[in-house]
Amino acid sequence: MQIGSALDKELQNWAGETMNNIEYILKGKSCLTEMYNAIEAEVPIPSDPSTHTDWGLLHHLKKADQLLVCGQAKSHCVNYTVKAIMQYWNVDE
Repeated sequence: MQIGSALDKELQNWAGETMNNIEYILKGKSCLTEMYNAIEAEVPIPSDPSTHTDWGLLHHLKKADQLLVCGQAKSHCVNYTVKAIMQYWNVDE
């Protein structure tokens, strides 16, 4: 079983057991820069807003009682996403 399919299976089980929705957030919308996390690119491109800090997503996340961040590479994407969330959590934009 591939990691992605195992993760998806567990997410679907969780959704069915808790009757909660899963909200998938995509990252890496620009092929011109690395985007290790879902909040911002490693090197933002001035002319591409999709690479800048996603304040809308951060404000949306702050409305939750709990966050579950998961993905295929906890050493990179999940790790960097959680670090970025924590970096900006108490910052108001």
